[in-house]
Amino acid sequence: MRVPLSWLREYVSFDMPPRALADELTLRGMEVSAIEVAGADWTDVVVGRLLAVNRHPNADTLWLTKVDVGNAGGELEIVCGAQNLEVGQLVPTALVGAVLPGDRRIERSKIRGVTSNGMLCSAIELGLGTDADGIHILGHGDEISLGTPVAEVTGETVLDVDVKPNRGDALSMVGLAREVAAFSGAGLLIPTVNVTEAEDVASAHVSVRIEEPELNPRFAARWFGRVTNGPSPEWMQRRLIAAGMRPISAVVDVTNYVMHELGQPMHAYDADAVRGGRIVVRRARAGETLTTIDHAERVLDEQMLVIADEEHAIGLAGIMGGSSTEVSRDTTSVILESAIFHGPTIRNTARRLGLRSEASMRHEKGIGHDLPRLAVDRAAELIVELTGARVARGIVDNDPESKARRRVELSVGRVSRLLGLELSPARVIELLVPLDFEVRGEGDALVVGVPSHRLDVSSDADVAEEVARAYGYDRIPGRLPHAALPPYRPDPSELRHRVRRILAGLGLDEMVGHALIGRDDLER
Repeated sequence: MRVPLSWLREYVSFDMPPRALADELTLRGMEVSAIEVAGADWTDVVVGRLLAVNRHPNADTLWLTKVDVGNAGGELEIVCGAQNLEVGQLVPTALVGAVLPGDRRIERSKIRGVTSNGMLCSAIELGLGTDADGIHILGHGDEISLGTPVAEVTGETVLDVDVKPNRGDALSMVGLAREVAAFSGAGLLIPTVNVTEAEDVASAHVSVRIEEPELNPRFAARWFGRVTNGPSPEWMQRRLIAAGMRPISAVVDVTNYVMHELGQPMHAYDADAVRGGRIVVRRARAGETLTTIDHAERVLDEQMLVIADEEHAIGLAGIMGGSSTEVSRDTTSVILESAIFHGPTIRNTARRLGLRSEASMRHEKGIGHDLPRLAVDRAAELIVELTGARVARGIVDNDPESKARRRVELSVGRVSRLLGLELSPARVIELLVPLDFEVRGEGDALVVGVPSHRLDVSSDADVAEEVARAYGYDRIPGRLPHAALPPYRPDPSELRHRVRRILAGLGLDEMVGHALIGRDDLER
């Protein structure tokens, strides 16, 4: 999982250098395999201020600009074709000799008879977004010093974290922020959600029938109307690109954003393409086909779980949606899915079809019961904010009640023996509470309440592992086993064997008589 640190800092405040943070996460089981710095492949791209913007004398669609880059080169004349230029803007300026992503080198050149001493850069040219139509505006005032390397302003440090199969809860910014908060002592900032709902109810627009409840324990859906589905804002695009996702449109980008933020896979359907707004979760029929949003036709079998309307499949549950209900820029109404699907079924389907996705990976590792509701509300808030949509009141949800926490009985003495440490009950509680565990009891016997997102914790040994992670594996001293060896007892037959060897060495032969034999046989 790619983790942009500026995004992670929205949920936990820390001042550790990237390398120290990576080492700390690795010691707690979240192995960081790489640290990348966006902008590391830029050279000589600096902040400049537009002093003048005039029409090119020989081209109606080009502009002749004067840019001040401070002590990086003074005032430069640069020809530019972008149409969003205004005097006073702070813009990324590639100097002559600069190198951009893709090993693109900037040269001094003549454009329609006028010498251009560099280039003003768009977001796509810097690898920061998909907007190629305009220059990437950095600001309008004095907030950035002229000549500052743009990498220091917009560059991003990204950790590549290898999340283990048992820790599906850590496949999100909030999940990793929870870990960072636990070992750094900083507060955890989970997004607060406020959804402004319309008067009409969601159940009037969408219904859900689950034919395989053991494969789909929870399905939450919201309905949106009056959607204006344009591009998502630049800040969201930058974060998705840094996390390894491709921006598509506001609605789709919100689903991917919330998936990375909270860890809940989501899917948006064009509601007008779902017949009657009726969604059915069922097994695929033998030989049934589905064209997914990557425009590939998939042949399904009865071991696969699909999302369907009353007539045919419209998506592979937990993996990828179908092209027939794909959200586009023309979409005006949306059904938003936030569900939990059976991990082994999703894994087998993805393997058989060769179609592993970010969503399927999270379903395979497991999703806590309470997450779909939080995620669908968070996505609703963002969709309303970014598209001006109207969201119907309420959620269509087959299992809306929160589940009680699992309880694990814990002996502090047993934890100490397992870890080779001398731990007090107070110390165990101190280590577990920051990881969102509830702990009750006194003395050696404690009762631990496991948070809903920790599907991997079900026994006292699992809780002991959490204590070890929080304590720090590197701080647990190595000790040899204190096993008592049995006292030495000489072999009573050793003397007999020594006498035999001595006599045989003197040339004697040993006769072995029959122990059980009749007298008649003996006298023969």
